[in-house]
Amino acid sequence: MSVTPAARPVTPYPSTRVVTFNLCASPDRMAARLADAAEQLEARSPDIVCLQEVTFPADGGPSTAELLADALGLQVAAVAPSPVPTAAGNRTGTAILSRYPVLDGGPLPLHAGLPRPHGWTATWAQLASASGRTITALSAHLTWGDRCGPVRLEEAAVLDEAAATLTQPGGFAVLGMDANSTPDSAPIRYLTGADVVDGRSAFWVDAWTAAGDGSAGATTGPENELAAATARRVGLEFPELLPARRIDYLMTRGWRYACPGAAVACRLLCTTPSGPDDVVASDHYALETDLLDPALPD
Repeated sequence: MSVTPAARPVTPYPSTRVVTFNLCASPDRMAARLADAAEQLEARSPDIVCLQEVTFPADGGPSTAELLADALGLQVAAVAPSPVPTAAGNRTGTAILSRYPVLDGGPLPLHAGLPRPHGWTATWAQLASASGRTITALSAHLTWGDRCGPVRLEEAAVLDEAAATLTQPGGFAVLGMDANSTPDSAPIRYLTGADVVDGRSAFWVDAWTAAGDGSAGATTGPENELAAATARRVGLEFPELLPARRIDYLMTRGWRYACPGAAVACRLLCTTPSGPDDVVASDHYALETDLLDPALPD
C-alpha cells in the first residue's frame, strides 16, 4: 500500500513526485553527504527516486541506495551494480526507490552489443501509483567522456526502446538520468525529438524545459566544491574555469502535456552546503518534478 506523507509540500494538481540524483561515489565525507541528502529529500517527500553513482561496498554492506531508502521510508524497487569494480573494490551503479508498490523491475541491459568503457548502468521498475495507473520508472547513467558521444546516443536509443516496450496501457514512463550530455547534444536532441538518427526518432518531454523556473537549470558547476574536486582528480588544473552545465534530466515519454505524466513543476534540490558538516551532498544537484497523476476513472 502506498503512503501519502502528511508533510509533503502542496502542489495545485494531483501528482507523483519524482527525484533524480547522482549521489557521487567519491568516499570523501560520504556518510555526512548521504545524511545531508536524506534530510533534504525527506523534506520533499518524493514518491520515486532515481539514483546514479550508487555505491555497493566491496565488503557486502548496504549500498547507499539501501541506506537512503531506509532514511526516507522508501523501498528499493530495483538496483543495477556495475560489473566493473572501482580501484577500491566497490561497485557503483543505478537504483530506483519507491513509495509505491513495486510490480516488477531490475537491471536494464543498456550496453547490449555496445562498447562498455566504464560499466555504466540503467535500472527499471514498474510501480503501482496511488492514482491506479502503472508508472514505469527508469534510472540511467550514460557513459562519461568527451569522445563517447556516439555511445551515449546509442544508450539513449536503448532507453527509448525499453520504455516503449515496458510502459503499460494507461500508464506513463519517467526517466531520471545523469546523461553526461548538455541539452544541445545529440543524445538529448534525439530523446526530445529535435533530431532523427538513422531513420529513428523519439519524443520525450524534458521536465525542466516544460516546467522549470526559466533559468539554465545547471546541475553541476565549478561553484560546487565536490565538482571542483572531481575535476582536479581527472587532471583539470583550474576547475574554477569550468562552465556550469545541465547534464541531469527528468523526462516523460510521449506528448506529455496537460495529461497524466505532464510536468507541472520542476526544481533543483541539494544545491548548497548544509548539515552539521556544512557539506554539499554531491557533485551534482538533485532534480525534482511533479508529474500530473490524477486518479483513474472508476
